[in-house]
Amino acid sequence: MNRFIIPATLALVLSGCSLCNNKPATSAPLSIVQQVSEFHKPESSALSLDGKTMFVSNCGSGFFGKDKIFALAAGKGAISKLAVAPDGKLTMLNPRFTEGINAPLGISVIPKATAKIPAGSLFVNTGYFKQTDKNNNYILDYTKLAPATLIIDPDNGKIIGRINLGPGSSVAKTKGAPFLVPNGMAFDCDGNLYIAETGAVDDRVTPNITAKSGIMKIPHALIDSLVENKPVTGLQFLPVPGGSNGVMYDSGTDSIYIVTCRDDCPYGGALYKVPRSKFTSPLPAPIAKNLTPADGIVKTSDNRLIVSLFNGNLIEISECGRVRTILLEPNVTFAQPSDLKILKLKCGTELLIMPEQSPKDPETWKHTVYVIQL
Repeated sequence: MNRFIIPATLALVLSGCSLCNNKPATSAPLSIVQQVSEFHKPESSALSLDGKTMFVSNCGSGFFGKDKIFALAAGKGAISKLAVAPDGKLTMLNPRFTEGINAPLGISVIPKATAKIPAGSLFVNTGYFKQTDKNNNYILDYTKLAPATLIIDPDNGKIIGRINLGPGSSVAKTKGAPFLVPNGMAFDCDGNLYIAETGAVDDRVTPNITAKSGIMKIPHALIDSLVENKPVTGLQFLPVPGGSNGVMYDSGTDSIYIVTCRDDCPYGGALYKVPRSKFTSPLPAPIAKNLTPADGIVKTSDNRLIVSLFNGNLIEISECGRVRTILLEPNVTFAQPSDLKILKLKCGTELLIMPEQSPKDPETWKHTVYVIQL
C-alpha cells in the first residue's frame, strides 16, 4: 500500500540548543506525511546521488524451533527501488529490485568512484548470523551465512562486486574474527566506508565464533582490492562496547556517530561521536548513555540528533547529551523503528525516512516505511 496521508501530528521535539540552555520550547509538531507498506522487514534505506530514487533493504525474516525464535531467512532478503518526487513523495518502482540476498541490513551509496566501482553504486551488508534455511531450520554451517558487503548496480539491480567479511578475509584478520552481524553502514566525504559490527557469540554454528562489537573502516583506496579478494593492509577496526548498530558520518563536524544496541556494557545503549581524525584513538566517552538499545541515527540541518530505539520510540539527543523522547499521539505506535535517513528537498524541508521492521509480524511484503516531516 502506498498512500499519501494528511499529516497526523507527533509530539514536540526540542532543538539541541534549547535543551542545552534549558530555554522554554515552542510547539513544533512533526507530521507523518506518507507511509509505503510494500516491504518485508525493512531495515535501512539509501538515496541515489541525484536524489531521485531510494533503495530499501528488506531483511526477509524467518523463525525456527518450537519457540519460534526470530531469525532472518537465507535468500529471502531483497532490495526495493522507489522513485522520489520533488516534493518527497515516494512511489514504488520494484519491491524486489535485487532478490535472493542473505539478510541485508545497512545500505548506502558510494559517493566517489573507484577504478572499478562507479559512483552511486549501492553497498549493502549481508550475512546476519541468525539465519534459517528454506525448511525453517537454523543454519549451523557458518560458511553458508555468507557475511559480505555486496555492491549493486543502481540501474539494473545486478550484483557487481562483493567484499568478503567471512573467515580468511583481510577484514576478518584485521578485526580478529569474521563478521557475525554486519549492521549499519556509512561513507564519509572521501568515499571511505564504515561498517558496524554488532558483535555476538554464536555457539550454534560450526565452528563457534565470537566477534567483538566495533566499526570497521575500509579506506576508499582499498575497496577494489577487497572486491578482488586480495590481501590488504591499512584497514582499521575501532572496538565499541555494547553492540555497534547505527553509524553515520557528519560532514559538518567531520565525525562518525555511532549508536549501540545492547545493555552488556557499563554504559548500556549509548551514543558516541568520534572525530574522523581520531578514529584510531581510544573511544571517547559517550555523548549519551543508559539508553535502551538503539538502531539508527541521523543529524538534522539544525544539529538535532534523532535516534530510533528497539522499544518503538524515537528520541532526540543534543550535542551536549540531553535526551528527550519524541512522544507520539496515542494512535501512533511503532514496534521497532530501524535505520534512519534524511531526505532533504530543494526547498530546504527535511524528511525523516523511518523503516518499521515489525520483527514479530509473520506477514510478508506488508511492512511499512514512514516519511516524517522534520
